[in-house]
Amino acid sequence: MDMLFFVAGASMATHIVLSLCLLALTRADPVAGELFAAPNSWLGSRRSPLRLLRLKYSLPWITPPSSMAQQPFVVRSVFLWARIAGAAFPCLVIAFFV
Repeated sequence: MDMLFFVAGASMATHIVLSLCLLALTRADPVAGELFAAPNSWLGSRRSPLRLLRLKYSLPWITPPSSMAQQPFVVRSVFLWARIAGAAFPCLVIAFFV
């Protein structure tokens, strides 16, 4: 049981790190505005250092934006693993409490 909670925490940390790596890789690209959410934009801060992938990209039936096809392999693979880690976290937390 404790193992599920540990793996969920590792999945959350992995998602955060991979999101920050993906943001650094795509900062100058217009695809970054499409991929990332600004959670504290309602506070007036437009340039938040912590921007995570939008929740919709964690759902397996949502396709990535079409502009991801032109990105290098490294960017696409980081996006894929951040997406997997983002989907795994809530599933593992729910499994822990059930």
